[in-house]
Amino acid sequence: MRISKVWGVLGVCAGLAACSLSPSVVDDQKIPQQGYHMAEVSTNSQTLQWGQDPAQAWWKAFASPALDQEVELALKNNPGLDAQRYALQQQQELYGATRGSLLFPSVSANASANREKIFLGPGLIFGPLNLYNAGINVSYGLDLFGASRNTLKAALAQVDSERYSLMASRQMLVANVLTANFSAAYAQSAITTTQQILKDQEQQLEIMKARRASGALSDADVAAQELVVDNTRASLPELEKSRVQAEHQVNALLGRSPDDPLQNLDLSAIPMPDHLPVSLPSTVAKQRPDVEAAEALWRAAAAQVGVASANLYPQIRLTADYSSYAVTPSKLFAANSMVWGLGAGLTAPIFDGGALRAEKRASEQAFNAAGATYRQTIIKAFQNVADALTALQQDEATEMARKQAAQAADISLQLTQQSYDVGAQPLANVLLAEQQVENAHLASVAAHAARLADCVALYQALGGRWDQIESENQAKKGVKP
Repeated sequence: MRISKVWGVLGVCAGLAACSLSPSVVDDQKIPQQGYHMAEVSTNSQTLQWGQDPAQAWWKAFASPALDQEVELALKNNPGLDAQRYALQQQQELYGATRGSLLFPSVSANASANREKIFLGPGLIFGPLNLYNAGINVSYGLDLFGASRNTLKAALAQVDSERYSLMASRQMLVANVLTANFSAAYAQSAITTTQQILKDQEQQLEIMKARRASGALSDADVAAQELVVDNTRASLPELEKSRVQAEHQVNALLGRSPDDPLQNLDLSAIPMPDHLPVSLPSTVAKQRPDVEAAEALWRAAAAQVGVASANLYPQIRLTADYSSYAVTPSKLFAANSMVWGLGAGLTAPIFDGGALRAEKRASEQAFNAAGATYRQTIIKAFQNVADALTALQQDEATEMARKQAAQAADISLQLTQQSYDVGAQPLANVLLAEQQVENAHLASVAAHAARLADCVALYQALGGRWDQIESENQAKKGVKP
């Protein structure tokens, strides 16, 4: 009775020790309270829905079937996502292996057959004879100080980190598909506009050459116009390179060959989302997958402190053996051939040169570093949201100004054309006004592309959990959810 009481007390003490060996990941240390304080941000053409979280398929807010199709294709076929899905499955299987080896007894069976000759002394020789053996061995380590439990916690946290990293890559992939398409579409618009500007400039150059022939202009005037034409012509290859490289990027994101044809995307036909969600800071800290991944690594580091602390205490392992020995197979399982044994082994560190305590201190510093990384990740997340909101506000003002400039250029062209029709303006002035119109509209398209990219940046900064959608994609790839 006394022995059972002693073991009971030891069990309670061990349980208390196990609870206190690993540090806690305290909630109020996770989320800085300052947030991003951007309530003063507003836009004239879009409604910012403060406290609203983004939809799972947030890219559909751009109302472009072509973009929706490409995003879905990228989510299914991108090799980088596939690699991370398999990496997640690997972590899941490693966790299963760790769980099986730590939570359950180890049971093994053995069998052998030997031909032996035993010499015990002069005249005492047995054999040669056959000796058969079969048995079962059971071994189980008592987790008195939580080493096994904390090892499992660390392994599970690694699985979570891998899962959230997959979600972060998914978020980035969607954003890259959209922005790469916007870049390709803008480059195509810039090429078309620049070609028209070049045509107007060449026509104006011909007019100036004719006026030079009549003595109305000097060679310097013509040379200056030729320089303008050459500079415009020289800008076309760079624009073409940007367009082609953006298309290559889109195809790579879709998991296709770089030269596969893409749908022509009209940038001006993509509407700006009327409503934009702006999640609360506390929600951003919980739904951004990179923040979740950092928290998982922090939990893993906390568990490793528990493992290192448990290694300072004695380890107890229970064993049981049940075997049979016989000289013939038929007598192997006879009652008089059975041998069994029970045992308990205790291993306690006495002197290791301070290695175990140094490992514990190292794990504590790793825990502190993981906590600092977590808090830095949250601060970076808030910065991303604040930057995206500021960009939306400022780029909206830019686009409005560009549109007004384009409207003014249109009016100027109309007035110049009317003056030319009555002979009050030369053709060169009309061509110059047309170039101003084209440049103004190109600047307006560029501002529109920048605002679309700002919307994407805001959605990406807010994060989002796609557990259901990603589970479906994993199931299609044969990956466990």
